[in-house]
Amino acid sequence: MLLHRYFNSHAFETLKRASLKTSRISSFNDSFEFLYFTTGKKLTPEEVQKNLPALLGNPAFRAGLKAAIEKESYPVSVEEIEELLLNNPKVVCEHACKVWPDIVQKTELSIERRRQIVDQELRAICFSDPSRVIKQEEILLWSHYGKRHEGIRIGFEFPDGITETFQISEITYEEDRVEVIFSIGDEEATLKALEKSATVKSKVWKYEKEFRLFTKVNHCKPEELTNCDLTKTLEHFLDFNREWVKFVDFGVFCPESEIHRLITLLKADYPNVVARKAEFHKTEYALEYKQVQ
Repeated sequence: MLLHRYFNSHAFETLKRASLKTSRISSFNDSFEFLYFTTGKKLTPEEVQKNLPALLGNPAFRAGLKAAIEKESYPVSVEEIEELLLNNPKVVCEHACKVWPDIVQKTELSIERRRQIVDQELRAICFSDPSRVIKQEEILLWSHYGKRHEGIRIGFEFPDGITETFQISEITYEEDRVEVIFSIGDEEATLKALEKSATVKSKVWKYEKEFRLFTKVNHCKPEELTNCDLTKTLEHFLDFNREWVKFVDFGVFCPESEIHRLITLLKADYPNVVARKAEFHKTEYALEYKQVQ
């Protein structure tokens, strides 16, 4: 699979060290990343009865049961709630059917907390599928991710079947956010929905034709980088095989000094890579490419 990676900067360093800088999900420019919405499945008494041990271990359910009883009658102690849970399963099941959707809504994680959890282990790298990008969309990609046509684009051809160190997934574009239905005893379905939320974006991003590489921090090399404001950030880099690099394209306005520097590196470390320079089409709103010697 041939995929394009656009660079605002650090393309030379990426090729020199044969290592891609990964990103935290929270650093992406789409504020809707992983922004699924949750609902609680409408449970039947039979489902509650079958999964009662899991339900009784839910602190939110216990608190909801206490609040519901006190709303209808009188204050109850923790001990009385425990006795009710143990000795009156019918009451518990009936109550669960009523309040489970509300419990899910009230215990939904904040956006900040979701991002914290994802950022703990997961890292990602974004690519574009050149086989589906039309000429006008390519202009946008260079403008948004290639330093307004001053940057560089690298074409990677990833071999099929790699699953140990990373996984490449196609992004789909939909009108609505992903719905995650929380049930009891059906964690697999919930997990699949959560995973789907990592690969679904709004249709406004459809021009990117994105594929996303997912990896975990334990597959990467950690490195502390100094930022422009002199603060330090721990980043993670994923190594790649040099044979995977097939093309290096320079933006229309890429400086000649940067082109010369990269061409020298390619001749030494990537002798089979094709280097090209983008140029404006003479009549169309499009780009065309000429090979660089």
